[in-house]
Amino acid sequence: MELKRINDAVKLNIIASGGISNIEDIKAIKKLGLYGAICGKSIYKKTLDLKEALSVARGE
Repeated sequence: MELKRINDAVKLNIIASGGISNIEDIKAIKKLGLYGAICGKSIYKKTLDLKEALSVARGE
């Protein structure tokens, strides 16, 4: 996955943007160890629950 390669190559906080559509995407981003994700459209379209996404991101 390109995001993993980028994250491994630099010492910066990587934020995924675009293509985040559901909780499985958040779980994948968490697994990659990325700093964060921009999820506005998925929350607006109600394909992603913000509370659940935050819980997964925090490891709860």
